[in-house]
Amino acid sequence: MRNNERFIARWTAVSILAQSSSAVLAFIAVAASWAGVLPVILLEACLLGVGQRWALRRASVGLERGWLAATAAGMIVGRYVQFGADTSVAASTVAAWPSLVQIIVGAILGSIVGAIMAAPQAYVLARRVPRAWRWIVVRSAAWAVALPALMIAGSWLAAVSGAGLGVLVATMFASFALVGAFVGLAEGIGLASLIRFAAGWENHETDTPGNVGRFAGSLAGPTLGGQPK
Repeated sequence: MRNNERFIARWTAVSILAQSSSAVLAFIAVAASWAGVLPVILLEACLLGVGQRWALRRASVGLERGWLAATAAGMIVGRYVQFGADTSVAASTVAAWPSLVQIIVGAILGSIVGAIMAAPQAYVLARRVPRAWRWIVVRSAAWAVALPALMIAGSWLAAVSGAGLGVLVATMFASFALVGAFVGLAEGIGLASLIRFAAGWENHETDTPGNVGRFAGSLAGPTLGGQPK
Protein backbone atom coordinates (compact mmCIF):
# COMPACT_ATOMS: atom_id res chain seq x y z
CA MET A 1 0.00 0.00 0.00
CA ARG A 2 1.42 3.37 -1.04
CA ASN A 3 1.70 6.49 1.10
CA ASN A 4 -1.43 8.21 -0.17
CA GLU A 5 -3.42 4.99 0.11
CA ARG A 6 -2.31 4.56 3.72
CA PHE A 7 -3.33 8.13 4.46
CA ILE A 8 -6.81 7.64 2.96
CA ALA A 9 -7.26 4.36 4.84
CA ARG A 10 -6.28 5.99 8.16
CA TRP A 11 -8.52 8.99 7.54
CA THR A 12 -11.47 6.73 6.72
CA ALA A 13 -10.92 4.57 9.81
CA VAL A 14 -10.84 7.64 12.07
CA SER A 15 -14.06 8.94 10.50
CA ILE A 16 -15.87 5.62 10.99
CA LEU A 17 -14.89 5.49 14.66
CA ALA A 18 -15.73 9.13 15.41
CA GLN A 19 -18.97 9.40 13.46
CA SER A 20 -20.49 6.11 14.59
CA SER A 21 -19.57 6.50 18.26
CA SER A 22 -20.63 10.13 18.58
CA ALA A 23 -23.83 9.64 16.56
CA VAL A 24 -25.06 6.86 18.85
CA LEU A 25 -24.24 8.94 21.92
CA ALA A 26 -25.95 11.97 20.37
CA PHE A 27 -29.24 10.10 20.05
CA ILE A 28 -29.03 8.99 23.68
CA ALA A 29 -28.02 12.46 24.90
CA VAL A 30 -30.74 14.31 22.98
CA ALA A 31 -33.33 11.82 24.22
CA ALA A 32 -32.25 12.57 27.79
CA SER A 33 -31.51 16.30 27.66
CA TRP A 34 -30.47 19.00 25.21
CA ALA A 35 -27.67 19.86 27.65
CA GLY A 36 -26.12 16.51 26.74
CA VAL A 37 -25.35 17.66 23.19
CA LEU A 38 -22.25 19.73 23.99
CA PRO A 39 -20.31 16.83 25.57
CA VAL A 40 -21.14 14.71 22.52
CA ILE A 41 -19.86 17.44 20.18
CA LEU A 42 -16.66 17.71 22.22
CA LEU A 43 -16.25 13.94 22.13
CA GLU A 44 -16.64 13.90 18.35
CA ALA A 45 -14.21 16.82 18.03
CA CYS A 46 -11.64 15.02 20.18
CA LEU A 47 -11.98 11.72 18.33
CA LEU A 48 -11.73 13.38 14.93
CA GLY A 49 -9.10 15.92 15.93
CA VAL A 50 -6.75 13.46 17.60
CA GLY A 51 -7.22 10.76 14.96
CA GLN A 52 -6.86 13.11 12.00
CA ARG A 53 -3.88 14.79 13.63
CA TRP A 54 -2.23 11.38 13.85
CA ALA A 55 -2.96 10.68 10.17
CA LEU A 56 -1.56 14.06 9.11
CA ARG A 57 1.56 13.61 11.22
CA ARG A 58 2.16 10.18 9.70
CA ALA A 59 1.87 11.80 6.26
CA SER A 60 4.31 14.62 7.02
CA VAL A 61 5.52 16.00 10.36
CA GLY A 62 4.25 19.56 10.73
CA LEU A 63 0.97 19.22 8.84
CA GLU A 64 -0.79 18.38 12.09
CA ARG A 65 0.09 21.63 13.91
CA GLY A 66 -3.00 23.46 15.10
CA TRP A 67 -5.32 20.77 13.72
CA LEU A 68 -6.91 19.70 17.00
CA ALA A 69 -7.91 23.25 17.99
CA ALA A 70 -9.16 24.00 14.46
CA THR A 71 -11.22 20.81 14.42
CA ALA A 72 -12.77 21.57 17.81
CA ALA A 73 -13.64 25.15 16.82
CA GLY A 74 -15.22 24.15 13.52
CA MET A 75 -17.03 21.21 15.06
CA ILE A 76 -18.61 23.19 17.89
CA VAL A 77 -19.94 25.91 15.58
CA GLY A 78 -20.94 23.55 12.76
CA ARG A 79 -22.73 21.04 14.96
CA TYR A 80 -24.63 23.72 16.84
CA VAL A 81 -25.82 25.14 13.54
CA GLN A 82 -26.98 21.65 12.57
CA PHE A 83 -28.66 20.83 15.87
CA GLY A 84 -30.15 24.30 16.06
CA ALA A 85 -31.70 23.85 12.62
CA ASP A 86 -32.98 20.40 13.54
CA THR A 87 -34.85 21.76 16.58
CA SER A 88 -36.07 25.03 15.07
CA VAL A 89 -39.65 25.94 14.21
CA ALA A 90 -38.72 25.71 10.53
CA ALA A 91 -37.74 22.06 11.02
CA SER A 92 -41.34 21.20 11.90
CA THR A 93 -42.50 22.83 8.67
CA VAL A 94 -39.88 21.01 6.59
CA ALA A 95 -40.90 17.70 8.19
CA ALA A 96 -44.32 18.05 6.58
CA TRP A 97 -42.86 18.50 3.08
CA PRO A 98 -42.32 15.63 0.58
CA SER A 99 -39.31 13.40 1.26
CA LEU A 100 -37.41 14.61 -1.80
CA VAL A 101 -37.71 18.22 -0.67
CA GLN A 102 -36.52 17.24 2.82
CA ILE A 103 -33.46 15.57 1.29
CA ILE A 104 -32.67 18.69 -0.75
CA VAL A 105 -32.98 20.87 2.36
CA GLY A 106 -30.75 18.40 4.21
CA ALA A 107 -28.15 18.60 1.44
CA ILE A 108 -28.11 22.40 1.65
CA LEU A 109 -27.78 22.31 5.43
CA GLY A 110 -25.09 19.63 5.16
CA SER A 111 -23.05 21.71 2.74
CA ILE A 112 -23.22 24.70 5.10
CA VAL A 113 -22.27 22.62 8.14
CA GLY A 114 -19.41 20.96 6.24
CA ALA A 115 -18.05 24.33 5.12
CA ILE A 116 -18.22 25.71 8.68
CA MET A 117 -16.38 22.69 10.09
CA ALA A 118 -13.72 22.89 7.38
CA ALA A 119 -12.99 26.64 7.53
CA PRO A 120 -10.70 26.64 10.62
CA GLN A 121 -8.91 23.55 9.30
CA ALA A 122 -8.37 25.20 5.92
CA TYR A 123 -6.86 28.20 7.71
CA VAL A 124 -4.38 25.89 9.44
CA LEU A 125 -3.58 24.04 6.21
CA ALA A 126 -3.04 27.30 4.31
CA ARG A 127 0.27 27.81 6.10
CA ARG A 128 1.71 24.68 4.52
CA VAL A 129 -0.55 23.55 1.65
CA PRO A 130 -1.29 25.37 -1.64
CA ARG A 131 -4.95 26.01 -2.49
CA ALA A 132 -6.04 24.96 1.00
CA TRP A 133 -9.41 26.63 0.45
CA ARG A 134 -10.36 23.58 -1.60
CA TRP A 135 -10.63 21.66 1.65
CA ILE A 136 -13.75 23.69 2.40
CA VAL A 137 -15.24 22.58 -0.92
CA VAL A 138 -14.33 18.94 -0.21
CA ARG A 139 -15.97 18.83 3.23
CA SER A 140 -18.96 20.85 2.06
CA ALA A 141 -19.59 18.38 -0.78
CA ALA A 142 -19.07 15.35 1.48
CA TRP A 143 -21.57 16.58 4.06
CA ALA A 144 -24.07 17.62 1.40
CA VAL A 145 -24.40 13.86 0.83
CA ALA A 146 -23.78 12.66 4.37
CA LEU A 147 -26.41 14.71 6.19
CA PRO A 148 -29.34 13.57 3.99
CA ALA A 149 -28.00 10.03 4.42
CA LEU A 150 -28.16 10.49 8.19
CA MET A 151 -31.74 11.74 7.83
CA ILE A 152 -32.65 8.61 5.89
CA ALA A 153 -30.88 6.44 8.47
CA GLY A 154 -32.90 8.16 11.19
CA SER A 155 -36.13 7.16 9.48
CA TRP A 156 -34.93 3.57 9.28
CA LEU A 157 -34.28 3.55 13.01
CA ALA A 158 -37.98 4.17 13.64
CA ALA A 159 -38.67 0.80 12.03
CA VAL A 160 -36.51 -1.06 14.57
CA SER A 161 -37.36 1.05 17.62
CA GLY A 162 -39.62 -1.68 18.95
CA ALA A 163 -37.01 -4.42 18.68
CA GLY A 164 -35.25 -3.52 21.91
CA LEU A 165 -32.49 -1.12 22.97
CA GLY A 166 -29.66 -3.44 21.92
CA VAL A 167 -30.94 -3.80 18.37
CA LEU A 168 -31.60 -0.06 18.15
CA VAL A 169 -28.09 0.90 19.28
CA ALA A 170 -26.49 -1.70 16.99
CA THR A 171 -28.51 -0.40 14.04
CA MET A 172 -27.50 3.18 14.89
CA PHE A 173 -23.84 2.22 15.08
CA ALA A 174 -23.93 0.34 11.76
CA SER A 175 -25.85 3.08 9.94
CA PHE A 176 -23.61 5.90 11.09
CA ALA A 177 -20.50 3.79 10.53
CA LEU A 178 -21.48 3.51 6.86
CA VAL A 179 -22.00 7.26 6.63
CA GLY A 180 -18.69 7.79 8.43
CA ALA A 181 -16.97 5.52 5.92
CA PHE A 182 -18.31 7.59 3.02
CA VAL A 183 -17.31 10.88 4.66
CA GLY A 184 -13.86 9.59 5.56
CA LEU A 185 -13.21 8.19 2.09
CA ALA A 186 -14.42 11.33 0.30
CA GLU A 187 -12.50 13.65 2.61
CA GLY A 188 -9.42 11.42 2.61
CA ILE A 189 -9.22 11.34 -1.19
CA GLY A 190 -9.75 15.10 -1.39
CA LEU A 191 -7.20 15.93 1.29
CA ALA A 192 -4.66 13.47 -0.11
CA SER A 193 -4.75 15.34 -3.41
CA LEU A 194 -4.14 18.62 -1.56
CA ILE A 195 -1.26 17.55 0.67
CA ARG A 196 0.64 15.29 -1.75
CA PHE A 197 3.32 17.91 -2.42
CA ALA A 198 3.68 18.95 1.22
CA ALA A 199 3.92 15.28 2.24
CA GLY A 200 6.59 14.59 -0.37
CA TRP A 201 4.63 11.86 -2.14
CA GLU A 202 5.42 13.45 -5.51
CA ASN A 203 9.10 12.66 -4.95
CA HIS A 204 8.46 8.95 -5.39
CA GLU A 205 7.65 7.23 -8.65
CA THR A 206 5.07 4.99 -6.99
CA ASP A 207 3.25 7.87 -5.30
CA THR A 208 1.59 9.78 -8.11
CA PRO A 209 -1.73 11.65 -8.07
CA GLY A 210 -3.31 8.89 -10.14
CA ASN A 211 -2.89 6.49 -7.25
CA VAL A 212 -5.65 8.31 -5.39
CA GLY A 213 -8.12 7.47 -8.12
CA ARG A 214 -6.82 3.92 -8.44
CA PHE A 215 -7.20 3.41 -4.70
CA ALA A 216 -10.84 4.56 -4.83
CA GLY A 217 -11.46 2.33 -7.83
CA SER A 218 -9.90 -0.66 -6.12
CA LEU A 219 -12.66 -0.56 -3.50
CA ALA A 220 -15.15 -1.56 -6.19
CA GLY A 221 -13.13 -4.54 -7.38
CA PRO A 222 -9.96 -5.64 -9.18
CA THR A 223 -8.59 -3.45 -11.94
CA LEU A 224 -7.85 -4.67 -15.47
CA GLY A 225 -4.60 -2.88 -16.17
CA GLY A 226 -1.02 -3.88 -15.98
CA GLN A 227 0.76 -4.89 -12.85
CA PRO A 228 1.94 -2.17 -10.42
CA LYS A 229 5.57 -1.35 -10.42
